Order: sequence, then structure tokens, then C-alpha cells
Amino acid sequence: EDDRFYGKMRLDEIPEEMLYEYNARDVIYTARLCTKFIKEQIEDNVREIYKRILIPCVNMFKEIQYRGVAIDTDLHTKFAWEWGNKYLVDEEELQDIAEQEGWQGQINVNSSQQLSKFLFGILSLPVVKKTNKGVPSTDKEVLEILRGQHIFVDKLLDFRHLAHMYSLYIINLQRNIKIDKRVHAIVKLHGAR
Repeated sequence: EDDRFYGKMRLDEIPEEMLYEYNARDVIYTARLCTKFIKEQIEDNVREIYKRILIPCVNMFKEIQYRGVAIDTDLHTKFAWEWGNKYLVDEEELQDIAEQEGWQGQINVNSSQQLSKFLFGILSLPVVKKTNKGVPSTDKEVLEILRGQHIFVDKLLDFRHLAHMYSLYIINLQRNIKIDKRVHAIVKLHGAR
């Protein structure tokens, strides 16, 4: 039987017998690799680092993951309301400034194309750099250079900072708070993040 298609299925769609066999093989192959790696660690003179530093770190990270980090959900909710309200007020201020300066309709402050038209077309701010497509850039670096040249730029930078903080510390954190009011982060010793 060709079982290659199981890689495209959800875990709960794969027959249990196949999962059991896969898990058993995974354990066997991992055990075989351990003996091979022990020999290589001894040859490379890194066995003590592995035993005295890496394994204790992994165990510590497992403990951190198991225990989790306690979250004050009342304080988190308070920040969600405060930052959420500030987000809406700041977004409305940006819209008002844009309309007062001649922008027609709603400006999407997340659209680099609309921002470019507004900042360099309507407001006539100096073009600091262009993208590889020849369009004036509206990235953070450019906006920081333009800070102080127009209230819209200053408020936009503050708004983007708030939006980033709200996304990271309110929305993303809320998704990860478990029933025990803790975040159980997955910490990887060799992870890139």
C-alpha cells in the first residue's frame, strides 16, 4: 500500500495503526542515533558540554514550558481596553489629518502605495529613498527621517508602534493564555526565534 499521501493528511485522519508504527520507529531510530552521537561527542571532546550544559538547559526549558508564565488577566484586559481605545482614536486622528490635507475618502495607513501618494504627492514631503520599483519608500527608516516635518508622520509612527504592541502583547498573548491563566511557551534551545 502506498502511504505517501498520509503526509498531506491531518493527524486525526491517519489510521491509528500507522501512527503507532511511526512512533515506534521514531523511538527506535532516535535510540540508535544516541549511541552513534555519544561516540562522536567523545571523539570531538564535547560530551561534557552536552551533559553539563545542553541537557540541563533542555530540562530547564521543559520545566518552563510545563509551568508556564502567569498572566494577570485583569491587567491584560485593562491594557486591551486602553490600547484598543487609543488605537481607534489615533486611527481616526490620522484619517482627519489626511482629509484636512486633501486626501479623498479613507486612507489605509497600512498601504505603502496610499501613504506614498499622500506623503510625497499631497504633503510634498521630500523623497528620501525609493523602492526597487522606483516608488518612494514609506518604511520605518524613511518615516523616522521625516519625523518632525509633518504631524501626520509623527502620529503615524506612534500609531504603528501602538499597533505593533497591541498585536504582539494583546492579541497574540490572548491567543496563548490557557485555562490556568498561564502562557506555556515552547522554548527551543536551538530555535531561531
